Amino acid sequence: VKEFIGKVEAVDNEIELLKEDRKEIIEEYSERLDYKTLMAALKVVKIQNSVVHRDTFDLFMEALTDHQP
Repeated sequence: VKEFIGKVEAVDNEIELLKEDRKEIIEEYSERLDYKTLMAALKVVKIQNSVVHRDTFDLFMEALTDHQP
């Protein structure tokens, strides 16, 4: 049990360090990039890559984007 807890705590510590690194990187690039827009674009790409029926997805996207004000 102690070994398990030690390993989980080590991973939790690494996660916190990675979160801090991520925050520093975002701050470093925040003046050069529109971070929120970039993150939104990355979400779209993730969704597109996960779609099984890509042709149908593309048709839906085309229909939805053509009718936006």
